[in-house]
Amino acid sequence: MILITFLINPLQRLLQNPMAIKMTLLGIICLVLFLFGAILIRKMRQDIVAETAPAPPPQEGSPAFSLAAYNGLIQQLREKEQNLQRLLEKEQQRSTSADVIHETVLANLASGVVFLDRMGGVRQANRAAKSLLGYASPLMFNLRDLFRTVTRVRWPDGTEANYPAALTNALQQAIRDGVPMPKVEVEYRTPAGQQRTLAVSAFPVMEKNLAANPAKDKEAVGSCCMIEDLTQITEIAKQMHVSENLASMGEISAGLVRDFKNSLETIANHAQTLARAGTGEDTRQLAEKIKSEAESLSKVVAEFLEFASSAKN
Repeated sequence: MILITFLINPLQRLLQNPMAIKMTLLGIICLVLFLFGAILIRKMRQDIVAETAPAPPPQEGSPAFSLAAYNGLIQQLREKEQNLQRLLEKEQQRSTSADVIHETVLANLASGVVFLDRMGGVRQANRAAKSLLGYASPLMFNLRDLFRTVTRVRWPDGTEANYPAALTNALQQAIRDGVPMPKVEVEYRTPAGQQRTLAVSAFPVMEKNLAANPAKDKEAVGSCCMIEDLTQITEIAKQMHVSENLASMGEISAGLVRDFKNSLETIANHAQTLARAGTGEDTRQLAEKIKSEAESLSKVVAEFLEFASSAKN
């Protein structure tokens, strides 16, 4: 009884003090909020631990195991696809760089290059080939159209043909057999009428085709025709040949002139002898005229020989 009275009296005094009531209520509210926060934080920690903890491996034969295996296979396929895509992009870049290099080299070659397919159609021609043949764009031409203005073909053995089919038939045969065609010299007339001397050769363009025929690892897909301009070289050779002929004729002419000069001197000597031994006036006058004409011709011949000698030196 005394204990109850001891507890009630302070409680009555506390209830009679408004400030004490407010402080008590504030303390209770703070305690409740603290407990609620502690419980919430503990719950969140448990959830995080549950999420980060490794899931138990599914049992073999269960639907979860099949789904996990399927997801793993899909992931591997995706990784392989990405790797293949990267390799494909690198190969495309390498192929593009190689194509640029090839086009640059072909464009700057002094010799003409014409790529022909199996049917003899023109698939590609560089700048030099277009210039030598006189066509702005010979693409999709056939061999017969490309070389229809050939007037003469000279083979390596020295034989000649005066019709364009000799060249086109040889090129088509080389394409069909997949073998090179030796260099031949042709006389060619451009569409503009310019006459040119060209050297034409060809070699097969091979492509690997193991899947189609394992026993034959290479197959000709066409031919590469090389064209060289021999016009200037031929003209120089002709001029040298003419010069050699002129030099030979000059030497022969000089020999003939020397013989003629000697003959004139002989005639002059005989005329002088006749003039001295002649008994009649008419005979002496005729001998003097013969001698005078012979000496005059001999002088002309001497001047010609002197001029020829100085020109030769």
